Amino acid sequence: MRRARAVAVALAATALVAVAAPHAGAATADERAAARAAAWLSSAVAGAPGGQQADAIVALRAQGRTPASLRPRLRALSRVAPGYARTAGGAAKVVMAAVAAGANPRRLGDV
Repeated sequence: MRRARAVAVALAATALVAVAAPHAGAATADERAAARAAAWLSSAVAGAPGGQQADAIVALRAQGRTPASLRPRLRALSRVAPGYARTAGGAAKVVMAAVAAGANPRRLGDV
């Protein structure tokens, strides 16, 4: 009885490792890809259109950039936000970017 239980536990542990191992490598590859994408976004011109600027802020914050590092992009977004945020979708993107960058969306470019 003990032996059957030990075999069952060993099989369960082996199955768990076999299932988890491929995912661990995939997460690492995803992290590397995210870091490369964030590096590219960081080097892109800060004068991009409002929607692209908002998307970049949210993506960079999701990748781990600090709110302080996103302030220059947020200032650029605040200059174009009033013209861009005329639709619900545009306003939502501006709000999401402001929150991601640690700012108050009510104080962003009179949106």
